[in-house]
Amino acid sequence: MNQNTNLTKVIVPCKFSFLHCWEPDSVNGGDPKYSVSAIIDKSDTKTITEIKAAIEQAKKESVSKWGGKVPNNLKTPLRD
Repeated sequence: MNQNTNLTKVIVPCKFSFLHCWEPDSVNGGDPKYSVSAIIDKSDTKTITEIKAAIEQAKKESVSKWGGKVPNNLKTPLRD
């Protein structure tokens, strides 16, 4: 495998919603943060599969940080 390959990054063709990239926004009085929601077409199964594979790779790489097992309440970036 190529050393420059990063299996946890995926280029996603999508539309943005709730875009806060020019200045941070505060949610419910919390610290202001930059954020965006990316909307991916459900019929784009290739991209969704790539994202799921990247999530699994990130879990594998982070297991040592969590004491040897993935937390049960781990939130992933995909929502339906």
